[in-house]
Amino acid sequence: MELTLGEATRYVLNEQYAKVAAGMYTDAFHLKNGETFNPDTAADKAKWLNEIEAKLKEIHSAKKESGTFSQPRHEIAQEAYVETKLWLEKLLGIKGYEEKNKGFHLGLEFKDSVK
Repeated sequence: MELTLGEATRYVLNEQYAKVAAGMYTDAFHLKNGETFNPDTAADKAKWLNEIEAKLKEIHSAKKESGTFSQPRHEIAQEAYVETKLWLEKLLGIKGYEEKNKGFHLGLEFKDSVK
């Protein structure tokens, strides 16, 4: 269940952390174990889902407290999602989100003189 950033942001905004945790779990373990990974038969699925959901709630709550008046709600939710996803990938020792977005510059090609 791969979530787009928009879907994940909407779920975090509505505090539907379980849906986001399920998406993160599936994405991360597919990256780690390849196509052979079946999330429905994984032995420690409940443990991971609870851990991811707790971390997402923790990060989102902390960001809401610190940025309530300085940032829009959707930006806070996006940052919470991205930070949680990076935390999970670092914990599992995989390069997923970080690698996919490396070098993304809104479709612009920068010349050496611009850098």
